[in-house]
Amino acid sequence: MSAAEEFFTTDLLGWYHSRPGRAMPWKKEKDAYKVWVSEIILQQTRVVQGLNYYNRFIANFPDIRSLATAAEDQLMQVWQGLGYYSRARNMKIAANQLIEKFNGSFPETKEELLQLKGIGPYTAAAIASFAFSKPEPVVDGNVYRVLSRYFNDNHPIDHSNSYKHYLNRAKKLIEKKDPASFNQAIMDLGAELCHPKNPTCDICPLLAHCRSNQMKNQDTLPFKSNKIKSRDRFFLFLFYVLDDEYCIIEKRVKKDIWEGLYQFPMIEMEVFPAIFKQQDGNVISYLQELLPETEPMAIKNISNVLTQKLTHQNIFAIFVETEIMQRPGRLANENQIIVPLQGLNNYAFPVLIKNWISKVLKYND
Repeated sequence: MSAAEEFFTTDLLGWYHSRPGRAMPWKKEKDAYKVWVSEIILQQTRVVQGLNYYNRFIANFPDIRSLATAAEDQLMQVWQGLGYYSRARNMKIAANQLIEKFNGSFPETKEELLQLKGIGPYTAAAIASFAFSKPEPVVDGNVYRVLSRYFNDNHPIDHSNSYKHYLNRAKKLIEKKDPASFNQAIMDLGAELCHPKNPTCDICPLLAHCRSNQMKNQDTLPFKSNKIKSRDRFFLFLFYVLDDEYCIIEKRVKKDIWEGLYQFPMIEMEVFPAIFKQQDGNVISYLQELLPETEPMAIKNISNVLTQKLTHQNIFAIFVETEIMQRPGRLANENQIIVPLQGLNNYAFPVLIKNWISKVLKYND
């Protein structure tokens, strides 16, 4: 081990043990189930936001068996708003795997944990180290950033071998007697001090031996060679209301964003025509020709364009409020149902739609 590597571990753990740290219910947790739940939630979620979801998830599904037997709609409701909904579905599958293959308990090794649905190298290492004290380093965006800057390492983090590259670095550094503290410390450092932009280097415990600080190139690391372009999508949602009491919703079942959640009947367009900005009789005529409906209806209102940015996708949405004169003789597809307006809070919607419902119908959780 080089001097820089030795100082890294010593200085990092000295800092970690000398401070109170962020008080979170999963910290120093040894229950593998709770470690797993927290890690899956925090994969694509900020800690502050994830805390409430973690507490709600544990309250509804306190153990492996309660999750394995949960109804999908209940699971989606608890997860509603977190995004990346495949995470929740994979957790339910993994819970059943644990019952069938591991007698309802978590295996202790990273290799066995990787057999579970939705568990990748990072989560497997986290469970193995936090719950079972295995010397498995976790490698995520925070770790990439800390290691890249400390060693002035410009290895691209978006290359296919980037995980292996930084994992090998971390393996040399991890404290084998207390891997949980090491992993938590490096993640805390990345989250609290070694920010992606404007890192607080002046109070960093690794400052004296940080090569990036010495080179004054912190803002250029970690290095990313390619930038993935975002895709724009345009959704026209049709809010059909019957007798001022009911509306039509449908479940998204295709392999796409928001799978398993509900929405209003929707038409995806290549782009919204400029006519939507007019909010006059011309757009009403356009919609009446566009909508594949034979039932009598009256268009009451058309929303402005609402947006939601997802990873690699930008969603643009327009909501069309219509009044149906009579109950449809048939629904457009088998995934559509007619529900009371007052019962919409019983269904899990994407955040974009839920926010629109809250604003228009004064619907709240």
